[in-house]
Amino acid sequence: ALLVAEPLAVAPPSSGARPAPLTRLPVTAERLAEASVASIAGIGLPRSRAVCVAALARAAVDGKLPELAGDGPCLDPAGFAQRLTALPGIGAWTAAYVLMRALRWPDAFPDTDLGLRKAMGGLSPARLRAAAEGWRPWRAYAAQHLWASLGDRDPEPRLVSVIVHPPDGRH
Repeated sequence: ALLVAEPLAVAPPSSGARPAPLTRLPVTAERLAEASVASIAGIGLPRSRAVCVAALARAAVDGKLPELAGDGPCLDPAGFAQRLTALPGIGAWTAAYVLMRALRWPDAFPDTDLGLRKAMGGLSPARLRAAAEGWRPWRAYAAQHLWASLGDRDPEPRLVSVIVHPPDGRH
């Protein structure tokens, strides 16, 4: 399944405004790949994110990202990251996060993540990457620990999400 999370601007509780509702749209990759970018954007995503979702769904349908449909470990994380970042709107952080969360690769490490950099005293991505070398092959666990060390200082954003089930219909 694909989860697209987009932070939404939310009025402070004291303003009396009602919070933005969360939108959940279960749909197959095939249906999403056939949808127009405008219809995808119609659920509240920016156009650039809708282009990304459409490209990701098309890649899933075309079999270019078979790891997303499987239950086993990712055997070629670098190859997966390269294919994923070739899609519009997907960068290294997203690829590392998908490897970490969806594919459960224990050595994934999003070295550009602001929270990780903050937890390590404001290191640059290059210095954070160098510091994390000693944590191989368990850098994803180190990332989880570093994020946890930040506590609740960074509130969770309100999200709009799209769930895309793989082509075989498994949930």
